[in-house]
Amino acid sequence: MPRSRSNMVRKDACLIQLFLAASLHLWDLLPQLCQDCFDAGCCIAEVRGCVRHLVAVAGYTSSLAATKHLCKAQLLPEDVPGKSGGPPGNAFELVYISVTDAVRRAVHKVDPVLADWIRVHLYGDVYSSPGLDMKQKQLLMVAFLGQANMLEEMSGHALAGMRFGVSLEACRQALDLGFDWHLQRLNPSAQQDAQQVQQQAQAALQKAVERFDSKYAADRPHESQVTIPDPTSVRSAIKQGMNKSALHQPSAIASGLKVPQAMPLEGAQPAKQ
Repeated sequence: MPRSRSNMVRKDACLIQLFLAASLHLWDLLPQLCQDCFDAGCCIAEVRGCVRHLVAVAGYTSSLAATKHLCKAQLLPEDVPGKSGGPPGNAFELVYISVTDAVRRAVHKVDPVLADWIRVHLYGDVYSSPGLDMKQKQLLMVAFLGQANMLEEMSGHALAGMRFGVSLEACRQALDLGFDWHLQRLNPSAQQDAQQVQQQAQAALQKAVERFDSKYAADRPHESQVTIPDPTSVRSAIKQGMNKSALHQPSAIASGLKVPQAMPLEGAQPAKQ
């Protein structure tokens, strides 16, 4: 499986920016960033999947707050199913493959209850939900975990992404987007420390590339379709009274914070500022 050298597609970059802004609680930016996602070709399911995936890094409260802001702006007009309850999906096994048991044991040593929550609820429900594919989910995780200085975890998700067919260039662009959002919110002295972390993150990504090349380069892209044992556990949460005509109405950015870019991106012009 030779590594793809294609750049990140525009809609994935827009989803990452929406994800990062919500994880940083930049609520006023969300309507325009959501509109940018639609303009780049995202469907409702991808945007809802992106906002729901915040649970993985920022918790339920942040995911719920982001959803409320976008619903208030009438930007999430359609019902989108999600995995909830029942036997867990196999996203955990897809991400960690041969080291699944080792990862489970390591987390179990830290906190057995937390380990079960992560496997059963986070990966079994949130990570196994439809909306985003597994490649997109890895890019979101790379963008967040790098700037959060969780480099071992970032490297693992980058490796999983490359096994699923994500290019190295796309992983690098996701990593850069994460730091772009993070750095601009820091004072100059703090930026120096963050830039050192960025260099360490780039080195960690390179190690993930080397591991990919040594173990998986000869393979075809690995299976990335989540298996859900009980299809009835994919449920809907119907929203009433949403104005579907609002889908393409522009929303003003109420904050002066700059929206970072990571270019070049495949098949698109730079995003609106």
